[in-house]
Amino acid sequence: MNKKINIVSFLTMGLIGLFLSGYQNIIGIIAAEYSLSDSITGILIALYFIGSITAPLVFGAISDRKGNKIVIIVALCIVMTGLLTISLLRGVIFIAVGIFMIGSGAIVIEGTLSTLLSSVNPKEVIKAINISQVFFVLGATIGPLFTMFIINRFGNWKYVFMLFIGLYFLITIAFTSFSFGGTVEAEVERENKGLSYKLLRNRNLLILSISMLVYVGIEGGLAFWMTTFFNIAYKSQVWGTYALSGYWMGMMIGRAIGASVPNRKVSTFLRAGLFLTLVSVTSALVINNAIFGFVCFIIAGFGFATAWPVMVSITTEEFQENKGTAMGILMTSGAVGGSFVPFLIGTVGDYISIKGAFWIYPALILFIIIALQKLLSKGLVKTNISSVLEE
Repeated sequence: MNKKINIVSFLTMGLIGLFLSGYQNIIGIIAAEYSLSDSITGILIALYFIGSITAPLVFGAISDRKGNKIVIIVALCIVMTGLLTISLLRGVIFIAVGIFMIGSGAIVIEGTLSTLLSSVNPKEVIKAINISQVFFVLGATIGPLFTMFIINRFGNWKYVFMLFIGLYFLITIAFTSFSFGGTVEAEVERENKGLSYKLLRNRNLLILSISMLVYVGIEGGLAFWMTTFFNIAYKSQVWGTYALSGYWMGMMIGRAIGASVPNRKVSTFLRAGLFLTLVSVTSALVINNAIFGFVCFIIAGFGFATAWPVMVSITTEEFQENKGTAMGILMTSGAVGGSFVPFLIGTVGDYISIKGAFWIYPALILFIIIALQKLLSKGLVKTNISSVLEE
């Protein structure tokens, strides 16, 4: 049963990545069809992340009391309702509502699946979460090509959303057929009043949440501004497209390798990767060459790859009794970063330039290095893994 749950969970993560990058790819087509201004288009982009801000807190607490299965199924239904709204109804307002619902459901699914995977793979938590992120990035890498194939084949972008309804429906049937017995179901929390507030007072979770906010902000900012940066800095939008795909590919490779790294060496691998990312992004800003920048952002994706899995694994191991609520806080923090940092880059870019605004990224990466070093120096990853290996 655990193997089946793992497989479906990994495929679901791939589906989430497939949709996210696919949406990034067709937002321009939607904007052109409805003659939307850049500001309205920006709102449609942000709504995916805005929908992710409050939902994880609510559903994370529910998973602690009712279990993971009901949360996953409800979130899948929310995503399908959003997809159906966009597919059947015409108008920008319905697209906005649909994207908001999809973002709300997707982030809940992603966070709850991380909790679920940590429960069904207690001896290989980091490996399982790493693999799930490999599938996410693989889906994100394929997404643009996938959506363009559908549009070229059927002639309308709405068919993309219709197809995703079918894919999510199959995933829902699979999860409905599973019985999450034993340790997979979350334990009931008796003293639940003000639980999120109590957890936020925990210094480790606070550091993790802020780090996740910055991490998702960097990831989202790079994804939405990469081609613009290359067009302005290097006068080459084509290499910007290559760099964006290369960034996701580098991250996929990094997470695949990270999944095979022995638990005792994960902290070292993460430290080296973050330092590599800092150097590569800084180098891309200093040296004015498109091909060199392309290589640097592939390296940046590779180095940044294990940050998410390690932060998630620390959270699920450190807060065993309330992992659903803790993951909800972590996912909400990431959603805030995904909404704010891309907006910040664009705002600063209006005053100076996008290339100048990109100097925000090395500062943010340095912040994550310092923040996570505080946790790694406490031996949280090492302690948790050692205790698991002794079982």
